[in-house]
Amino acid sequence: MNMIARLLPVLALLSLLPSTLAVLVQGRVNSSSPLDPNAFVSLASSAETLTTPILHDLSFSLDVPASHYVLKIHNRVSEFASYALFVSSPTDIKAQIYQPGEAAFVLQANAQLPYPLVIPEVKKRGYYDEKPGFNIIKTIRNNPLMLAMGLVGILSLATPALMKRLDPEILAEVQQNQAQMHAKMNSFKNVDVAGGVAKLLAPEQQQAEAAAAKPAGGAASPGGGKARKRK
Repeated sequence: MNMIARLLPVLALLSLLPSTLAVLVQGRVNSSSPLDPNAFVSLASSAETLTTPILHDLSFSLDVPASHYVLKIHNRVSEFASYALFVSSPTDIKAQIYQPGEAAFVLQANAQLPYPLVIPEVKKRGYYDEKPGFNIIKTIRNNPLMLAMGLVGILSLATPALMKRLDPEILAEVQQNQAQMHAKMNSFKNVDVAGGVAKLLAPEQQQAEAAAAKPAGGAASPGGGKARKRK
């Protein structure tokens, strides 16, 4: 009985031994660009979070106790997916994609990934907004004045070519109309505005002068009295 009592604590320790033995977790990062020199891998369980750096050959390895973990790549240059690891023993390590908000420690048989893990790059991080290049079409569309100037320039270049293709009679008529239009514009330019206004006001001035020179009505005759009627 004493022997059995002594063996019970030893058996209890042996039952806990598999859960405390370290299991080597390893993998590799697949990135098209160099990683941040300070990039590292973290494995978080319900009890602790373990970290290990990513080596120059983009591999990583870490001894962890048997448990369930969420594996993340911490890198400032690129983004990577997160993975749920189910570590039971050195020969029993299962992995699957982990989506934030899902139950991390629920193993899905149809979602298991090959092990050791090869973790691909999802996308590069963007810290700066790329300025769009110069687009002349967009610039013209956003500026009506430039659009109008462009249309005028196109018309000025296309008009001579169109004029050459016109029928001679139509061309002569168009040139005649243009000549008349230019003559009218020149006549407007040469109009003496002051002289025209003076001509319009001249009749009124003449009437005013005539009214001022006319003698007042009912004035006496030079004889001084009324003429007598002859019998």
